[in-house]
Amino acid sequence: MLTSIARTAAKRSSRIVSAARAADPPRRALSGLRERVNVHKFGGSSVGSAEAMVSVADILSNEQRESGAGTVGVLSAMYGVTNRLVEGAAAGRRGDAEAVARLKDELWTVHHGVVHDIIDDQEQREDALRYVERCLGEQFEETALATATADDGSSAASARAGDLITSVGERLSTRLVAGHLASRGVKSTFMESDRVIVTDGRPGDATPDVARTTERAASALVPELNKGNLVLMTGFYGAAPDGEVNTLGRGGSDLSATLMGGVLDAETVTLWKVECEKHDNGWMARWRPGFEGVVHDEDKKHVLPSLDYQEATELAHFGKAVLHPSAMMPVSDKGIPVRIRNTLDVDHHGTTIRRIEHRVESSGSESESDGDLINWLAPTTITSISNAKYAGKWGADALPSEASVFDEPLAINTEDASDRLRFMSPDGVMVALVGKGICGDGNMLAERIARRASRVLRRAGVPCVVPRRLNGSSSNLTLIVGSAAEAEAARRVLHETLVRKA
Repeated sequence: MLTSIARTAAKRSSRIVSAARAADPPRRALSGLRERVNVHKFGGSSVGSAEAMVSVADILSNEQRESGAGTVGVLSAMYGVTNRLVEGAAAGRRGDAEAVARLKDELWTVHHGVVHDIIDDQEQREDALRYVERCLGEQFEETALATATADDGSSAASARAGDLITSVGERLSTRLVAGHLASRGVKSTFMESDRVIVTDGRPGDATPDVARTTERAASALVPELNKGNLVLMTGFYGAAPDGEVNTLGRGGSDLSATLMGGVLDAETVTLWKVECEKHDNGWMARWRPGFEGVVHDEDKKHVLPSLDYQEATELAHFGKAVLHPSAMMPVSDKGIPVRIRNTLDVDHHGTTIRRIEHRVESSGSESESDGDLINWLAPTTITSISNAKYAGKWGADALPSEASVFDEPLAINTEDASDRLRFMSPDGVMVALVGKGICGDGNMLAERIARRASRVLRRAGVPCVVPRRLNGSSSNLTLIVGSAAEAEAARRVLHETLVRKA
């Protein structure tokens, strides 16, 4: 049985899947699309400075030239920009015009500097600066201040204004990279995503309407791709049914990219990530070497070469930072591969998320006397998230309760009452063993693996419970320990004992 929060998380994904199946276009269905397409998404760190934007432009132009395919680049806001826009929206609701003006000036200074650093052509530079000025003036400052006089900041109108304000970062970064490419003579098109993506209109956490987005992509994107233009498209937002700007929520640029991959029937979607160092003022300083793809939590030098779509979704659900929980939905039914790569190390293969029919079976037995001799599928990896962070991600009702944790648990290795309290506290930690099919299709295999993990941790001195009501997925087994230190020990022990190196 799934928890209410798990059902809530699944509901949004199912809406995307249902919409995709309702549209159900055959392969290469978009009218007039004459070439193969690849989609590339770049996160905030990847476009976090002038130098970074030039590198992104190089990657896109090189990928287009080497692949011979149509290319769509989906960009996030510069590192640090969205936080400042959110701060500005809050200041506007308070009527703090001084704070809004200060933030506008800071954002202007940063983007003005980037324009002069990367756009050499004078006409392109002047066009870009006018665009920056208009976005920061009309869409940021004026909208922020209007919310203070319109209402008390709690209405739907205020939420819609917040969507418009927070979309500004993607508009600016994408327009600047497009201007840089144009100044280099690269045939390119700047595309604001509210011209393409249609949503259900829910402020701040919208679900794409796949059928209507497919129609918009046919009219807006296909002609540009057929011209051989490299399309630069804003991530993170689309248009509500009434045409107003509507955001997909934090991390929504990943979803924007996989959505475009699905509706364009792309050959691949690549999500480019990079770690960075930042200045004391919060702006990005420089890229630094880091994860080359999705890695084991307990073996960060080991990049997982492949994940199944379901495994990737489970990891994102439990807070794996490189993925958005709904990002796999638009591509999984079509079997479109999604690659996680590092912007700083373009030669590394990264992680490919694709359809995997089955994992290699392993024979496991903790005690033959327990009747626990079984063939089981080893977890692909293990991740963890504190109860507090999980509740912050999915809502306050996601905090474990006595009923959800102790109602006929699959396994528990302690009788100490203090442990029971720690399992339910905000400092408790959920530890998720993720691997396609590890729990099979029924409770019997889940119970056996739960008992196995519980025994392993008991011998290591780590109290745990495996709640029946927090489990139900065939590709994830979730247990709870009482603290971050115990979670670290649990990940280490379970990794050494159970994880098969992919």
